[in-house]
Amino acid sequence: MANVDGKSVSQWAGKLGSSFNEAVTQHFHVFGYPVNFNSGGFLVACTASTATEDEASDEGKASPIGIGCDMAGGSSGGPWLLRYQPYQVGEVNLVNGVVSYYAPGKPQQLYTPYFGSAAQQLYEEALAQ
Repeated sequence: MANVDGKSVSQWAGKLGSSFNEAVTQHFHVFGYPVNFNSGGFLVACTASTATEDEASDEGKASPIGIGCDMAGGSSGGPWLLRYQPYQVGEVNLVNGVVSYYAPGKPQQLYTPYFGSAAQQLYEEALAQ
C-alpha cells in the first residue's frame, strides 16, 4: 500500500509483532468476532496456557495446535498472541497463530497451524517482496 501523508499503513493503524518456533506451553490470547456472541458484533478473547496438538492431523507434518475456547464461526483469522500487553510495543503482542478451525465433535477447541520454520520462511519471503 502506498504511504499517505508520509506515513505507512502500520503507522496509521498499528501493527503486531510475529513469533515462530515457540513451545506450545505458552500463555495464548486468542481474539475473534464469533457469530455465537451477538452475531459477531463483539470482539471476544479466549486465553489458555497450554495448546495441544490436533491428533487428527496428517502424520509426519507439523501438527496444528488447539486451545479450549467457545468461539464459533466468524472468529477465523483472528490472531493468537503471545506476551499480550494492550497498547504496548516492543517484544510483546506477537502473533503466533491464527484461528483456523474447530474440529467436528470438539466445538470447544480452536486450532491454528503451528507457526514453525515453514511459516517463518513464508513470512520472510513475503517481507522481501
